[in-house]
Parts: sequence; C-alpha cells; structure tokens
Amino acid sequence: RPLTHINFAADFQPPLYYALAHYWMQLGELLGTQAEWFLRLPSVTFGMAALYVIYIFGKRLKDERFGLLVSLMLATSPMHVYFSHEFRMYSLLVLTALLSWYFVYQQQWKLYALIATIGIFTHYFVTLNIVALLIYVTIFKRNAVYTYTTHTIAGLTPFVFWMPVFVQQLETARQLVETWPGWQAVSNPGFVRFPGLVMAKFGLRMI
Repeated sequence: RPLTHINFAADFQPPLYYALAHYWMQLGELLGTQAEWFLRLPSVTFGMAALYVIYIFGKRLKDERFGLLVSLMLATSPMHVYFSHEFRMYSLLVLTALLSWYFVYQQQWKLYALIATIGIFTHYFVTLNIVALLIYVTIFKRNAVYTYTTHTIAGLTPFVFWMPVFVQQLETARQLVETWPGWQAVSNPGFVRFPGLVMAKFGLRMI
C-alpha cells in the first residue's frame, strides 16, 4: 500500500523503518523475491554496521585491542544477534545510539543532530539515550552542555510534525494494555530468555 494510506496510529513506533521496509519490499518485487533472508537484510546490515562503529569508537577511546574487544562483545550479545535479523527497527536503533555517542565524544555536532533526527524517527526509546548523553556531557564536557542541548533540540525539532500521530499512538497503547493486561509480559520476555530465543530462531526459524 502507498505510505500515505498506512495508519501509523495503529502501532507504537515512529515511521522511519516502516518507510525503509516499504521501499525495500518494492525493490524485492522488482528483483522477484520477498524471501525472509531478503527482508531481513536491512536489519542485518544495520547490526553489522553497529559492530564497526563500536570498534572505531572503542579504538578511539583506548586502542585497537579494546575496539576489537567491545566489537566482539556486541557481536556475541544474544540480544544484538536476535534483533539484528528481525524485520524490525531495533538494530537501526542500536546503530543510531552508537553513532550519537561517537559524534558527541568527537564533538561533531552537526552529525550528532542528524543522527538525533534519524533516531527519534526510528524508536521512541532513543530519548533515554539522549538523557544519558546529557548526563555524560554535564559531567565530562561541561563547556559543551549548551552546544549539546541546542543541537539536540535542532535534531528533535522535525518530530513536532509527527506529534499528532504520536498522541494517537499513546491512546492505542493504552487501549491495548486495557484490553490485554498480559501484553506487557509477552512483549518484554527479559534478558535471560534471549539466548533461548536466539537458538529457537536459528534452529526453528520462529519463536
């Protein structure tokens, strides 16, 4: 369906990944495939890119050995493996979070503002990352607090145009929890279950 016909208010996520998925699926139609492996490729790509970004960031923080170590830790994280081949936006969220930390650390403010925009249109939990960055800047880069704040505001400003849909999504979420009280337990399995879920997805191709 055309993007303009999609009821985004019926879900709980921002539109960016859905727009990417929409055009990716159209590309698949042109190539003659809608296979699972093809649909998952964007998520896999974002997940692999996150490994490279955390390697570069770790190398910048300390040395190449440290960069390889943190990249290995992310590559073997059950949660990262799980979300990096799911046809959803979570691996892109990880990538934008890592990039925002890297650009703030490097004080590349315009790039940070761009990533903040991409992040807020990828997943609403990016706001937690923004708060964490503010704490970091306040403690370790006090002279950059004003610059960080202004570029964050600039990056989040386009979200104003999405606010009416966001308000409708909040109402959708409220109705869902009221209708299905057990939904929260189902949608958040907890970290200890993820290794088993990864094995199930690799072995059975489903949860």
